[in-house]
Amino acid sequence: PVVLKNAYLLCFLRPGSALLVLGTLLGMCFVAMVLMPIFIVALLLFWFVLMQYIICYLVNDVAEDYILRPFAEQQKNNI
Repeated sequence: PVVLKNAYLLCFLRPGSALLVLGTLLGMCFVAMVLMPIFIVALLLFWFVLMQYIICYLVNDVAEDYILRPFAEQQKNNI
């Protein structure tokens, strides 16, 4: 529940990243449907790895701007 709440908050803060993630997932589903009979083994092996890598790449800058950088500044100010 906490992860979903944070994901919804990040989607509201940067709707462009949310649309990129959605577009990426839709594109991967389309490619999987088109190429399923030909590349079934490759798709089964790399489907989840590639999907998670792309999502992490798209969400990384948002998480850094709104979570990691403010936390680091707070830790630096507390020292």
